[in-house]
Amino acid sequence: DDTWNGVSDDHMKIWTVNIDWNNTGSSTISDPQEVITEDFDGWFDGGSFSNLEQPSGPDIDCLQATVMYMAQFREFGSYNACVVNWVVDLDGNDDYAGVRWMELRQDAAGEPWSIYQQGTYVQPDGLSAFCGSIALDAQGNIGLGYSVVSPSESVSLRFTGRLSSDPLGTMTLEEGVIAEGAQNSNSFRYGDYSQLTLDPSDECTFWFVGEHFSGGSRKNSVGAFKLGAAFDFDIGVISVDNPVDGELAADESITVTVRNFGAEDVADFPVMYQVDGGVMIEETYSGTLAAGEIDQFTFDATSDMSTAGSTYTIWASTGLENDENTANDAIEVEVTHLDPSDIGVTSITSPVSSTTPGPQDITVVIENFGFQDQSNFEVSYEINGGTPVTEVFTGVIAAGGSDTFTFDQEGDFSALGTYDILAYTGLGGDVDPTNDESEIEIEILMCMPQSDCSYGDGFQTLILEDINNNSGCDPNGYGDYTNLSTELGTGITYEMTVNTGYGDQFVKTWIDFNDNFVFENNEVIVNDYLIAEGLDEGDYTAMIPFPVPDGAAMGEHLMRAKANWAEPVPAPCDETTYGETEDYTVVILEGVSVQESPFGGNDMVIADMGNGIYNISLQTLDRQDYFIIRVFNSIGQQVVENKVYPVDGQYTYQLNMSYAAAGAYLVRFGTWDYGQVEKIMVR
Repeated sequence: DDTWNGVSDDHMKIWTVNIDWNNTGSSTISDPQEVITEDFDGWFDGGSFSNLEQPSGPDIDCLQATVMYMAQFREFGSYNACVVNWVVDLDGNDDYAGVRWMELRQDAAGEPWSIYQQGTYVQPDGLSAFCGSIALDAQGNIGLGYSVVSPSESVSLRFTGRLSSDPLGTMTLEEGVIAEGAQNSNSFRYGDYSQLTLDPSDECTFWFVGEHFSGGSRKNSVGAFKLGAAFDFDIGVISVDNPVDGELAADESITVTVRNFGAEDVADFPVMYQVDGGVMIEETYSGTLAAGEIDQFTFDATSDMSTAGSTYTIWASTGLENDENTANDAIEVEVTHLDPSDIGVTSITSPVSSTTPGPQDITVVIENFGFQDQSNFEVSYEINGGTPVTEVFTGVIAAGGSDTFTFDQEGDFSALGTYDILAYTGLGGDVDPTNDESEIEIEILMCMPQSDCSYGDGFQTLILEDINNNSGCDPNGYGDYTNLSTELGTGITYEMTVNTGYGDQFVKTWIDFNDNFVFENNEVIVNDYLIAEGLDEGDYTAMIPFPVPDGAAMGEHLMRAKANWAEPVPAPCDETTYGETEDYTVVILEGVSVQESPFGGNDMVIADMGNGIYNISLQTLDRQDYFIIRVFNSIGQQVVENKVYPVDGQYTYQLNMSYAAAGAYLVRFGTWDYGQVEKIMVR
């Protein structure tokens, strides 16, 4: 790969090895022959072992920079052949893989090698294909087994192939399934066991074994398939090439492709078709179709398919009298006489689930299902069934084509929670409204940044006054300990004790004084304190000054502690390679004990009554003045503020959030200077 240092062109090196088993010292290895290939990119993530995303768990190893098992060699009558494959990056983003494959040939043993054909197999549904294994059968047909994975599909095993008579550089066999994965790998390591080999009993059957995951463990599955001819006389229709979906005519011609699957040539055989079970049309293919060949045949008789909106079923078949395998003689397809005006939103590509609340673009894909070009039509979206936003698509979408459209008005995703997004078109005269709309559900979550603390990075123990948390390494490097709290006084510098298992740890802490879910620069308490500079694995403890500023907002607040290895701590929501993030609760006081606080040692109680109604109460006999209730959404916007007066020492308030967008909210209850904070989820 010319991505590697010192390599100027993508190429393959081939050595000839002669082994003398009786006198190993006489064995020889030639200088390499260098064969220039078509350009390819086989470099993922700087050579790391974590590359391809699965629905959950770590990215798995794509097995880059390796000729995959095995490089198979075969001798044919007039030449020798070798087939190889390896993984390549399809789009340059290091997360979408295909299989580059190649057939090499030489005229005789010891002669130079050349590339006979080469190609890249791209999985037809947009999944990554990798961990391939390739082989030749006795007829020169090529089989390819491989693994597939995507952010929405667990690792599964598939196969494809090509006949020796097919166009060079292409895998023509429709993809087949060997085994569907039922779960994800909990490790990046993958693919130790994979092989495609040929059955010696018939030199025709390919056997493939590969790895997937189900039942809580790694599994191996075996599949077999055959490409070569098993019969002397075997022909069939493999496709209907015309008509296709569109504007159809009253005298539509019917064209099919026939293939000779057998080992013998055939000539002058019957071909037939039928539309919607009607009259059988039979005509003769004139001429000879050689073994392994394909050819098109157009019937003289036409068919009336002129009714717009109608779908026609076309059945086509061969009728060879001595056909030894009639199972592959016929094919049945449906074609539709499209309506002139028919469009719809087929997908919503943005936004996606994230930990970034706030306004975001709404982008959709619009498809023209009709046979007329379309322009200047309405497109709308709704969020959680709210007021529609309608704009006009001013471009042109050709018949059968599609295009993306981004609304000028962004969607409001400022609250944490789940959002249902519905998008649809509004074309006047659209004849099929059933395909107009598309809907997705996304989540906006409080950020829980991930990192690797398995080597001891981060917080083995964190102690701050009453908080004494021996947490070890939290799953995925994030720990929610907001159930642990301590009281801190303004204007006092405390000591936060941190124990870590790896050196060069930078530590940063924030207190969310304004209770808005966002840890801001002016809320930093500890700023990149470095523990065990220049050291690696070990047991290190630091006493870190923890100053609570004068004038800090009193009451309960979230506290975030974040550690990062070898570099200063990034933004509070950023993921890091090594480190850890932990969240706690602190209570800020101003020279008063808990007994002297406005709450008299009592706690706010929030009862979820359903349908967005929450009953808030606090019992205290020591205070007759009012409290303030304030509610904030996930980006710090205040959505509620009211005074609450006590009745017989009981503060009660019914909070109605039925109007609010689904998500997380902070409820603050108390005086202007001192309050208690609790998170609620509006569904």
